[in-house]
Amino acid sequence: MGKTKKNVWKPVGINLENANELICFEQLTDYKIVRGEIGESNHSDDEDVPRKKQKRKKKPSNSQKLQKNAVKRKNSNIDSSVPHKKTKNAVCSEKQMPEVAADVINSEPDLEHVDSWKQFSLPEPILKALAVKKFERPTEIQKLTLPEAMLKRKDILGAAETGSGKTLAFAIPIVASILEAEENGKNISDTLWALIITPTRELTIQVGNHIRDLCRFTNIKVQEIVGGLSVDKQNRKLHEKPQIIVATPGRIWEMVRKGQEHLAEIHKIRFLVIDEADRMFEKNHFEEFPCLLERINHPAEKLTTEYRRQTFVFSATLSLSHAPPSYVLKKKRNKTKQSVKISSEEKLKAFINLLELKHPSIVDITKKNVLAEGIQENVVLCPMDEKDYYLYYILKMHHGKKIIFANSVGCVKRLHRLLNLLECDPKLLFADMAQNQRLKNLENFEKKPNGLLLATDVAARGLDIPDIDIIIHYQIPRTSEIYVHRSGRSVRGMSAQGTSIALCSPGENHFYTKIRNTLGKDQKYPSYTIGRPEIFAAVKKAVDISRNIERIETKTRNAQLNANWIEKCAKEMDILLDDDEKPEKLNDQSRKKQQLEIKRLKAELRSLVSRPVLPLQESLKYPKFETVQSYIAQCSQNKS
Repeated sequence: MGKTKKNVWKPVGINLENANELICFEQLTDYKIVRGEIGESNHSDDEDVPRKKQKRKKKPSNSQKLQKNAVKRKNSNIDSSVPHKKTKNAVCSEKQMPEVAADVINSEPDLEHVDSWKQFSLPEPILKALAVKKFERPTEIQKLTLPEAMLKRKDILGAAETGSGKTLAFAIPIVASILEAEENGKNISDTLWALIITPTRELTIQVGNHIRDLCRFTNIKVQEIVGGLSVDKQNRKLHEKPQIIVATPGRIWEMVRKGQEHLAEIHKIRFLVIDEADRMFEKNHFEEFPCLLERINHPAEKLTTEYRRQTFVFSATLSLSHAPPSYVLKKKRNKTKQSVKISSEEKLKAFINLLELKHPSIVDITKKNVLAEGIQENVVLCPMDEKDYYLYYILKMHHGKKIIFANSVGCVKRLHRLLNLLECDPKLLFADMAQNQRLKNLENFEKKPNGLLLATDVAARGLDIPDIDIIIHYQIPRTSEIYVHRSGRSVRGMSAQGTSIALCSPGENHFYTKIRNTLGKDQKYPSYTIGRPEIFAAVKKAVDISRNIERIETKTRNAQLNANWIEKCAKEMDILLDDDEKPEKLNDQSRKKQQLEIKRLKAELRSLVSRPVLPLQESLKYPKFETVQSYIAQCSQNKS
């Protein structure tokens, strides 16, 4: 539509005899038609060029507009004499969002916040990655490790508390070494540069993600190799020639043994990292690990001094010394007539000999009690059959994420059935579970603010799950190392706080005493107190009902399975069973009676479980917002 300019009107002569209520006409004589913005024209004043019909163009996205405007501003700075035709959208974008455009185009992280890292002369891509992840200053283990590893190129034996930043302590030297080699003109895009060995699949994936975050401003490729996933898919990933591989010992050894192309020269790696080393060297665990070490340390393939392999060995309990098992002590006493304790020096010396390290730098920042600061320890001394009461009471009285550890898969599965009846929605994690299901359960647990995870010790080491409030030891671990690693899941970071609660029966008391002696604790137990006896009574009733339901369902299921198995075997062997030999089956009347009993018990249990409980240390007059939300959710669930 045209725009008017210099409006000048003059009267027009016309016969108005038959025009009712019409006074006059006026004609606009001095005007000009322009296109686009007011005041802009590519034609002279006397020209009257008809506007061409334009094709309708697809509306560009906001990001395309911002990029186009930024390019225009850049070109205008280079040559201001060349006129540029502005569009209306471009003008609005420049007027309203000049700062946003600059931020989108120049999305460079601010390196001012990572000044404390510059003392290690780190490459700029690493500093950018640290700035993006908001790692503003190095932790103590990183301050002590990086100079020894990067400047002196020493092998590292590192012992630090859980959650202290051990992953970056070995990842930064590896990435910096690759960037330095590329800067010196070496083509290492297809070279296997570093191998990182971890004991569990979950820890492998976690370490791989951390290193990938560190390499986000580089072209370095990182790949995880774990069991439980498709071998063919992992082979295809290895054909991409990643420079850094994070793996569990079983799967990586299987691929090395089968002659995988990218792993053919695994003995020429520049970096070897063993995370959670004390677990890796335990007897009867990781039988493939010695074979893998033997292949890496092949004597016929020693590297020159210039390319000597650098080894990192890390664990939270690397320097923890404790008495050996009782059967070893008996043998020693028969020979030497005295007790023998494994010292931390002997433990470190064994690692040095096994890995063939020469003059390693030992970095030990663990405190006397080894446990990370910020962990509040408690113990519940109770009979074995009352553990379920205390467990459910703790779950009801404390909000936040919780992990329950047990020593056996059978115990974890029983608790899973019990807590499902109590509507706690627990997630399972144990070694024999399919890998995809393990990862899915971990992901679901992390998403929920009040998530609950039931796990064996496969989840005790290295898992970096934020905001875990409480660790519950349903069964006391047999060694102090496992206790330290379990408890450390609740303290991740430099200023985290967490709680560790052990449910200790009389039969487990000597294990707990042994752990406390190893960690240098006094004999006074920090007992967990029951703050609300009336709620504890309701909890006991709910747990008893759940046990009855579980007992009836388990008995019925086992009887049915047993009957089916006997009938199947008799049919396969062509044997006719007598009436007294046939397994007892529930008739329709008995089955219906049991179903009615289970239905009645579940209705009673639902009425108990649905009652909202105010957590400890929270006022009834001023409850927290999360408590109110939980109460509303429970009420709506009950109505439905």
